[in-house]
Amino acid sequence: MKDKCSSSEHLIFRDAWCAQERVIRFASPFFRELLGVLPEGAGKWKTGDHVMYEANNGTDRLCVQCVLSFSALPKEKSAAAYHLIKSCGLSLLSSTDAVVLRNWDLTRTDGDANQTMEDFDRLLKKGIPYFEQELREKPEATYEKQGLTEGEETSVTSNKYERNPKARAACLAYRGTACAVCGMDFGRAYGPAFAGKIEVHHIVPLSEIKENYTVDPIRDLIPVCPNCHTALHSKPGGVYTVEELKKIRAALV
Repeated sequence: MKDKCSSSEHLIFRDAWCAQERVIRFASPFFRELLGVLPEGAGKWKTGDHVMYEANNGTDRLCVQCVLSFSALPKEKSAAAYHLIKSCGLSLLSSTDAVVLRNWDLTRTDGDANQTMEDFDRLLKKGIPYFEQELREKPEATYEKQGLTEGEETSVTSNKYERNPKARAACLAYRGTACAVCGMDFGRAYGPAFAGKIEVHHIVPLSEIKENYTVDPIRDLIPVCPNCHTALHSKPGGVYTVEELKKIRAALV
């Protein structure tokens, strides 16, 4: 596991193995850029990071968590930390010292250790970068980094990672532009000028996508409105399915 961590181009690994807790820890350039780094030895971890990934390799389970610590967090970075929590669909208690932003359970019922390592490698190469990309695309996670304040003119630029427009077009041509969860259609709700405006959601979690993955617009993508898209990605430790979210909505009627 340590070899896979140290060879990943998306992560920062410094042999942070805790034998007592059976945890391998590694950092991320994304969170370091957003929240900064403390002097070594300060904060929760000796690396000075405010966010760390922890791979808990127990005797019968393998779980990877993304943990945000408030220990020694500079006051000017508090807003960015709270926005990260909000972007992950979580709430914060006043007594909370650390928050698990995302949890990946890679435990296999068949006990196949080789497949477990393949799943872990795929998480490092695909799952974690996608998780961070989603946070990067959400405005809440960039307010503090961009220095956005009220009452002053500010020019903000950002990088946006677009999905394949042809795949989006094929998905909408097949499924239409109404939200697959709530049925909302922008054209009907706001008039012809808004027709066709809709977001596209990946049905298949990226952790299940193989290296040679080619998107299938019909099987993998589905149109959802911004509200339902946020709700789909608000499941602690995972993503709701469309059917799960429909049942949640139906229970409220």
